[in-house]
Amino acid sequence: MVMVALDVGLMVARWLLETELEHRAQAPQTWPTCPHCGRRLHSKGFQRRQMQTLVGAID
Repeated sequence: MVMVALDVGLMVARWLLETELEHRAQAPQTWPTCPHCGRRLHSKGFQRRQMQTLVGAID
């Protein structure tokens, strides 16, 4: 019973983390200027990654 509750808790935590990271990745950002040339930096696009966290692997 305890192991099932732990698994459910980890699934919820993993889902929350993935949802928040996806939300942050889609949010527009204002990029600073380059300290060397003075031109505005820009994103090269969304890259899928996998991170190992305390609640497991996050995509």
